[in-house]
Parts: sequence; structure tokens; C-alpha cells
Amino acid sequence: MTNDRCAAYQADPAANPAHALECAECARLALALERVDRQFAAVAVDPAPSLAIPPASLPLAPWEGAAYRSWSVAIACGAAILLLASSLFVVLGVSPIGGIIEAISSQADTAFRLLQLAEGMGGLIHRAPLGVHLLVASAFIAVNLLFVFLLRRAPKGIDVDV
Repeated sequence: MTNDRCAAYQADPAANPAHALECAECARLALALERVDRQFAAVAVDPAPSLAIPPASLPLAPWEGAAYRSWSVAIACGAAILLLASSLFVVLGVSPIGGIIEAISSQADTAFRLLQLAEGMGGLIHRAPLGVHLLVASAFIAVNLLFVFLLRRAPKGIDVDV
């Protein structure tokens, strides 16, 4: 298998069938390939296999909109948030009910304070050094490039046809 005729036979055995009769190495190669072909022919292979499990019969994951929800966990989380908020009011020295009433009655004042806070933050961002602006811009571009690459990937799942 060192000469050009052997290379030509290996490239296209059907075009050079006479070479296998002259060269012992190429004849052994041809017999090995025929044996492999016979083994593959003996095995029945379905060219388009169907899924053993239909995707509709699989259970839904919690993030896929399952109909059953654990209400005890939702109630426990709500109670924990209420307890945390009440304890923060007490730590600040304000009764929880009084703090809620004060927040409701002074919504206009709160909106004005939030507007002042937003203006102040805008001024801080405007006066930030150039390095901060470059860092924010490069992070923005990097995150969006990551999103583009993730969207261009082929989806992978049990119900995806190849």
C-alpha cells in the first residue's frame, strides 16, 4: 500500500477492482470492508427512529407551567415577607400599621423624593470617570453578544427532530 495504485484503490475501490487481485494488502483490506458491510447488512436499522416516549406523556417541570402548585410554600413565603417587613418597622421604631398608613398618606411626597433620587443618580452617572462608562459599555456589548450566541444555538430536547 505504498505506491500510487494502492492509493488510487483506497480512494475509490469500485473504480479499481482489479488492483485487489494483484496486491495482498489491498485484498485483505477489501475482505475486511466486505465483512463489515455484511455485518451492517445483517442488522436492521430504522432510518427514522420514532421516540419511545411521546413528549406529551412526560410530566411537566415546575417552570413549564405545571397545574399543581404547593400553596403551603407560597403561604410560608408570604408570611416570612410579612414578618420581615414588620420586624424592620419595629427596628426603625415605627409601628407596622402606622408605617403603612404614613406611606399611603404621603405618596405624593414619596414620589417627589424618588424623582429627586433619580435626578441625583443621573448626575452621579454623568460625572462618573471614563473607565466606568467604558466598563458599562463593554459589559452591555458582552451580555448582548452572549444572548445572540445563545439564540443561534440549535435547540436540544426530546421533541426536537434532527
